Amino acid sequence: MSVKRPEISLTADTIAKNPVTTAQYTSKNANGSIITYNRGDNVTSQGRFYKCLKTTTLSPLQDKSNWAFTGMSETFKGSVPPIKPLENQLWMADTGVLYIWYKDISGFQWVQI
Repeated sequence: MSVKRPEISLTADTIAKNPVTTAQYTSKNANGSIITYNRGDNVTSQGRFYKCLKTTTLSPLQDKSNWAFTGMSETFKGSVPPIKPLENQLWMADTGVLYIWYKDISGFQWVQI
């Protein structure tokens, strides 16, 4: 049985009109209390952006039914590309050159932009 998750579409226009705060997922705050995430909260977990669908204290990786992956990821920075990139993920090489993990008819490849 497959679970259909809602599709979330984030564009530059919708982000500009509806600014969101995105924080790195964490289970506890500075004083050690468990953090509760509410519907609409945005977090990053392992470089990927997620939107909370229902109140939860679990991470997007622990509780996939309460989080929706937005399809966006952080730009990876380093001398070598990420090991498991997502489609359309960006990589900023140490040389300052920006690449995108792009799929065309021959498969996936890093393309300079």
